Amino acid sequence: NAKEENKVFSHEKDPSIKSSPKHSEKVDQHETDSASNYDENITEGDRKLLGNEDSDFKSSEQKSQSERMKESEDHAIDEKSDQEKEMKRDQDFLQRRSY
Repeated sequence: NAKEENKVFSHEKDPSIKSSPKHSEKVDQHETDSASNYDENITEGDRKLLGNEDSDFKSSEQKSQSERMKESEDHAIDEKSDQEKEMKRDQDFLQRRSY
């Protein structure tokens, strides 16, 4: 145990040994691993508890996505007509100015 304490102190005193890059890489790797396993950890145990709720959620998610697509298409159409109006207005304006 005393040897470990010495390591800590020498590590603090010696500026050339700040933190080993391997250690920080390991930490990052562990974090990404746990993050990528997060979904799997939930779904394994919770799917049994949820039962059909999960599939209901998925279908409602898809539904809302298709609704959103429709809305964005409508929005695009509105924008197009607005642009056309603006172009016409600009042309009218230019014609008036040329007189």
